[in-house]
Amino acid sequence: MEYTEAPNSLRITLLVLSALSFLPQLQRIWSQKTSAGISISYVLLNLIVATEQFTIIFLLMISAPEATSNFTHDPLSTGDWLNFAQISSVLGLFLVLFSICLYYRPSGCSARGYIKVYTAYLFISVIPELCDLIAGTPNNTDWPQTDYRQGFAGTHGLILNPLITILGIISALCQTPQIWHHAENPESNSSSFSLIGLATQSVVFTLVAISWVWRVVYTPEPGFRIGPDWLEWFWGYGWPVVDSAVFAGVQGGLFGCVLYCRRKGRGEGSAVGGETEPLLRGD
Repeated sequence: MEYTEAPNSLRITLLVLSALSFLPQLQRIWSQKTSAGISISYVLLNLIVATEQFTIIFLLMISAPEATSNFTHDPLSTGDWLNFAQISSVLGLFLVLFSICLYYRPSGCSARGYIKVYTAYLFISVIPELCDLIAGTPNNTDWPQTDYRQGFAGTHGLILNPLITILGIISALCQTPQIWHHAENPESNSSSFSLIGLATQSVVFTLVAISWVWRVVYTPEPGFRIGPDWLEWFWGYGWPVVDSAVFAGVQGGLFGCVLYCRRKGRGEGSAVGGETEPLLRGD
């Protein structure tokens, strides 16, 4: 069957929906002036995943487009730039969410450690790319002779990218205790975790994950293979599919966790309803 890329209209639609899916959570924190009930570690891990996605697509499209004939067109098409906008917008919105969670963090919660962790990660991801873009690589040599670019691409594409995908799964383990805490302690501070935001992002990012199958250029590259077919697929094309699917699954799983708490009566007094109703008692 002939491969047909997703139309740009679909990419634009998903770009808009992805951005809108963050609004319920951002609005809830802003209106309540607190991020109580939201694990900052959960937000940080998802922010790191989004940053790694941006690092890879920035490398493929801007820093070293000569590195591979996979994933993007040559020259870059409108669809490629819409893919770049999709990943960039998600990163930007996670940065906003991370910032607002820190600003409205509960008393007694220090922001310093979270900021240090993310800053350290920036120094091995986006910042080296920006330095390379501005100053050029040593001796201004072309790909693939530049050892710096080879090492950077290999480290991120083959090692860090798969490992950081796991952080998206771990993020659920950071947020779940917060849900249980507010379910079992209704007298505690109200939770700012948005149920509508969870449901919306689970659906939207499931669609985004599926769409990535038809958003890239598939160009088999003969040569030495260093992994099984599924891993080669992930390295070359599948990382945005998997990362988006993991995020959608985590959001859906947390949504189910909240509903389970309600069903068990852990959130007695909370009504099933719209965003004006409590997520868990006191939400």
